[in-house]
Amino acid sequence: MVSMEPVGRISTQKVIAILVAAGIVLYLIRPILLPFVLAAAIAYALDPAVECLSAQTSSRRWASATLIFIGISIVLTVAGLFTLPSLISQLLELLGDMQSVVEHAIAAVIGHGSIRVLGISTTADQLAANAVDSIRSWLMQDGRFLSLATIGVAWLFGFFLFLALLLYFLISGPAIGHGLLWLVPPGRRALVRHVWTKVDPVLRRYFVGLAAIVCFASAVAYVGLGIVLKLPGALLLSLMTGVLELIPMIGPAISVVLVGLIAIQAAKTVGAILAYAVYAALLRISIDQFFGPLVLGRASFLHPVVIIFCFLAGGYLFGVIGMLLATPLVLTTRIVLQELYGESPEDPGAQCYRATPESLRKKPSWRSHHH
Repeated sequence: MVSMEPVGRISTQKVIAILVAAGIVLYLIRPILLPFVLAAAIAYALDPAVECLSAQTSSRRWASATLIFIGISIVLTVAGLFTLPSLISQLLELLGDMQSVVEHAIAAVIGHGSIRVLGISTTADQLAANAVDSIRSWLMQDGRFLSLATIGVAWLFGFFLFLALLLYFLISGPAIGHGLLWLVPPGRRALVRHVWTKVDPVLRRYFVGLAAIVCFASAVAYVGLGIVLKLPGALLLSLMTGVLELIPMIGPAISVVLVGLIAIQAAKTVGAILAYAVYAALLRISIDQFFGPLVLGRASFLHPVVIIFCFLAGGYLFGVIGMLLATPLVLTTRIVLQELYGESPEDPGAQCYRATPESLRKKPSWRSHHH
């Protein structure tokens, strides 16, 4: 057991200064972070598989890591060959029929009759035509269409950079970890190792569980949207549903709204709309009440207010990266502070970050702790 006596000598001002400096540096380089963060997170989640394969085959780490990387590349290639043509076709179909989709969505709100907006009489089809014309005009002015094409090329380059980084992180993950530990003053390394033993299992389970939730949500969504409801573009909508699960709370709400608009547009009867409502409710119950807690574990539960604040703050400051890392950063911060302050997860201060049924029912105990 590592002695926690040095913890009291850590200056709060120094901790705050280090965190602020790290935040400023990350903010300045945020445009290039996404492939690095994704590759590092996936390699981190797969590290036990690399270690296990290396031990089972008595091979060196680079050989096991390369074998796993080849397996991932094959899966991505096969998935791309089977899904990309259909995905592009469905996307083009949705874009080509955008005015109809927008019109049905507006009609679901205001009806098919005319309404008066600022003294002008208009209908759902006129509002949809104006909206589509505005989007078309926005794309064509000031070279925005060319800018979007440039962004597409940048994302393609980022994908190949992600693959290269993934292989590097799979092979050199432990070496990178030791290099980061070297940045810590020698007198603090024992403490950092001790804290990391607490953070590591929670973060690893979170990332692995999140990947499982994305796959589960996509598969279940395709069964509901493609096989049962037979919605157009079901594959694209299913993948979107799964990916949006990466964004806590707000992502699932966005997917329900977007898919709901398309379901209303495609629905021919009231029964079809009710069927979608039942599907959406069952999907959320299956993820939130059963599959999510099973794969993420109790330690990954956070209070909704904490998640919403960190998600919005992270998204505002760092964009997609901030959205993806909001929950892991809060989990890490909670565990680090518990260790530095010498408190347990059951202490009242730590409980404010949690949203488990036990923490909501348990009466706080305001006893002092002596370590």
